[in-house]
Amino acid sequence: MKTLNLKNRIARAVVSITAILAMGVTFTSCKKSTGSQNPQPGGSDLLYPTTVSFYEGNNSAYPEVREFKYDGDHLLTFMGTKYRYAKINASSVDKIYIDRDTLVISNIFDGNIYTGKNVNNVSSTSRWRYSGSLPPYNGPENKYNLPPTDPSYTKILHFNMGKASHFFSYDDNGNLTSSKFVTNSWGSPNSSQFDPGGLEYARLTYKGYDDKLSPYSSIAGYRFIAFQWAYPQEFSFAMSKHNPTQIIEESLDTNTRTFKVTSQVDFTYTYNDQGYPTQVKIKTVYPNSSTPSDAFYQTYNITSSN
Repeated sequence: MKTLNLKNRIARAVVSITAILAMGVTFTSCKKSTGSQNPQPGGSDLLYPTTVSFYEGNNSAYPEVREFKYDGDHLLTFMGTKYRYAKINASSVDKIYIDRDTLVISNIFDGNIYTGKNVNNVSSTSRWRYSGSLPPYNGPENKYNLPPTDPSYTKILHFNMGKASHFFSYDDNGNLTSSKFVTNSWGSPNSSQFDPGGLEYARLTYKGYDDKLSPYSSIAGYRFIAFQWAYPQEFSFAMSKHNPTQIIEESLDTNTRTFKVTSQVDFTYTYNDQGYPTQVKIKTVYPNSSTPSDAFYQTYNITSSN
């Protein structure tokens, strides 16, 4: 009986996660109009994000402006721009990317994503519509386990990606404290490709949060709408009640079998009178890059209404 060596196991897991983490990060914000300390998604006492203006580096003169639309019950039905947007209903999210060709990523849930009830699985399919003579292409349907894990439907404790699983841990305030990627067991024990699983090859540590409610607190079901989560900040903003101040990302070094820091993400916020962010500035550094002093900057400016 043979098993995959360490580098092959990590490589196969990375291929699996790369297929999942294909989406860009989107930030939103909201504010409350009453003194409620724990406003509920879809509540009538909240303000909801209407636009998010985003730019990288010093390109403030050329922001990407994303729009958010809701139905009469303040449930999010659309977010994005003319060429990069998501259409949302209670059981599905279609994410559309239009360039020369068009990519549609359809995520179908088996429960109500707005309430979080009975959302045990999600199937994801990528569809290409080509601008030339090539016929449309539908990729394979991938099914994943994504169960709600507590009566309030606010926490996701794990996500089965097939060849690997993503595990989440929370503190008593409902914020993520860590998440890790671990390979699953797959293949026959008598096969040369058998992998017993259990290898932790990447992890995120959320070093701190502020005491303000996060930008997503008014959007019912955003933890599902944001799937697939792409970057460290995406996990925290979609799944935590408050705003992260720093995230450390690490990956397993196959030579030393120790974890190495691959990125550090720091957040700076500007708040409105109600205590919600109106601006989010993000600085990401990569210690293992050839120029570790370089940093990647992102800025989000947020408007909201009731």
